[in-house]
Amino acid sequence: MMKQTALLVLDLINDVVHPDSPIASASSCVAEKNLILNTNHLIEHIRKQRGLIIFFRVGFSASYIECPTQPWSLFRGVREPRAYELGQWGTEFHPDLALNNNDTVLVKHRISPFYSTELEAILRAQCVSRLILTGVSTDYVIQSCAREAHDRDYDTVVVENLCAASTHEIHDQAIASLKRLVNVVHSSELQQE
Repeated sequence: MMKQTALLVLDLINDVVHPDSPIASASSCVAEKNLILNTNHLIEHIRKQRGLIIFFRVGFSASYIECPTQPWSLFRGVREPRAYELGQWGTEFHPDLALNNNDTVLVKHRISPFYSTELEAILRAQCVSRLILTGVSTDYVIQSCAREAHDRDYDTVVVENLCAASTHEIHDQAIASLKRLVNVVHSSELQQE
């Protein structure tokens, strides 16, 4: 890796990707793509290359004080089922994800990992110029992150086979629009670097 690189692993938490979660709309696509295992292979590769790895979880405190109350918010229905509650099973990372105790884990309260998190400060402090994006969901989180990273002048790479949405069609549409803005690759291309 020539440039200082950061791998962002976005929202691979139980409430988003685990088949036992009643609200994990992307779980079947995640399973079909073997996304967790394949993400682990890229994590291992980035670790060997000494790249920075940052894991994100979306979540809210037990009071849901950070959760938007506007009726148009994507998060409008999470209070009732107590979804995305920090410290609960739903916001734990998928048990098969290769997370180490010394890995950087950030919490976000919105779709974008840049919004009100320490991400930008960490990236600047570590002189990161290249971001590699993986996770769920392609149409919300990956799109939001990629567009914001582009506007912040990061060399941005979306790993198509390590992203998923609620359907393959939605994923494909999101990827098609991102191809005009950032680099879209297969994980095998990165593992040859």
